[in-house]
Amino acid sequence: MGVLDGALGWLRAQPRAAKTRVGVVGFCMGGALAERWALRGGDLAAVVMFYGSPETDPARLAALRAPLQGHFGADDDGIPAKKVEELRGGLAAAGKTAEIFSYPGAGHAFMHEGRDSFRPDQARQAWARTLSFLQKHLKG
Repeated sequence: MGVLDGALGWLRAQPRAAKTRVGVVGFCMGGALAERWALRGGDLAAVVMFYGSPETDPARLAALRAPLQGHFGADDDGIPAKKVEELRGGLAAAGKTAEIFSYPGAGHAFMHEGRDSFRPDQARQAWARTLSFLQKHLKG
């Protein structure tokens, strides 16, 4: 978290970025870190997590202030569909809305072009959703 805080501090010290909206995108462990960083509060305008193990506790999710989008493979053995449903339920119980997507036929690391797990159709759809989400929350 200290490294992420430091990166944001550095970004805020740059004249061109001092007053811009900032978002974070993370994959795998980075996806989990992106969500957890957002749960600490801070100056984030958007959070996108790709198949990181999510926090699902409503009490902890209540701290979420930034819009959240999550992408998960429906066939991910490490983050099963039950865990994704727990995330949805935890967000609802905390009174938070988020965009949580589950991709049929995709497992863990479905965005990674260099792995056998890569699923190009699901990856294109997830990336289009990500770009739209970031434009919505970071532009303006």
